[in-house]
Amino acid sequence: MNLICFDIDGTLECKEDDSEYINGPVKLTTLDHLAKKHRIVIVSPSPYYPKDDNGRSLYPIFSKYESNTYRHLNLLEAKESFPVDGLNIYVSNNGDYKEAEKAGFIFIDEKVFAENFNE
Repeated sequence: MNLICFDIDGTLECKEDDSEYINGPVKLTTLDHLAKKHRIVIVSPSPYYPKDDNGRSLYPIFSKYESNTYRHLNLLEAKESFPVDGLNIYVSNNGDYKEAEKAGFIFIDEKVFAENFNE
């Protein structure tokens, strides 16, 4: 099992806002499919996280540190809360691979991830 952490705005599909800055290429159905075998976590403070019918997040959220400069701290909290025997992966459109590296994650650009994992 891998830990796959996601940025939201510009990374994940959004049913609430169709703006190019909010709506990203990674489909929510892809997250549902991946969640069957991997731990999915949100590490962004955006309010556009995937929600159930009652407005609750479908996945755990670690968003205490709102600045992209401190995204590694959200990633570290996710990693500590959900240790896995596989890879720690961070998917984002921010180019914040140095933040991923600080937390011991592999960075994957949202477009590359979507091209390879969207159904």
